Formats: sequence, structure tokens, C-alpha cells
Amino acid sequence: MVVDDEPAIRELITDVLNIADFQVTTSHDGLDALNQIRREKFDLIILDVNLPKVDGFAVLEKVRQGAPTQPIIMISART
Repeated sequence: MVVDDEPAIRELITDVLNIADFQVTTSHDGLDALNQIRREKFDLIILDVNLPKVDGFAVLEKVRQGAPTQPIIMISART
């Protein structure tokens, strides 16, 4: 799963993963991502820090409560 509010970044990561033959689900905000994560299991979550509705750190915390070993890569444009 790729979670990023910037369409260009989300699409770039998705395209690269699709080229590598991965099936990718996307989300544009933290609330939508949490809803999808509750319904489906993902092999990996690529998660932006700065998200609308629920930020990436809050998503990380919620995911860790229910799935402490879920692989997650955090990304950010912050310096």
C-alpha cells in the first residue's frame, strides 16, 4: 500500500512497484488508509508523514497497535 497525499509522488511510487510486478493499493489520506488497512492485509505500507485527516505518525501508531510486525516504510519531504 502506498499512502501519500501528493498525487505525483503516489503515482511515481505506484508505477515503480507495478513495473516490478507488485500489486499496489493507494490512499490519499490517513483516515482512508486506516480504513483500508482494517479491511485488508498488506505486505508493505509505504507511508508519508504529512497526511491530511490523520497524519502518518498517528497511522503508524494505530497500525502498530493491531499489527506490531507490519512492515512500514515512512517517507517525508521534511528536512
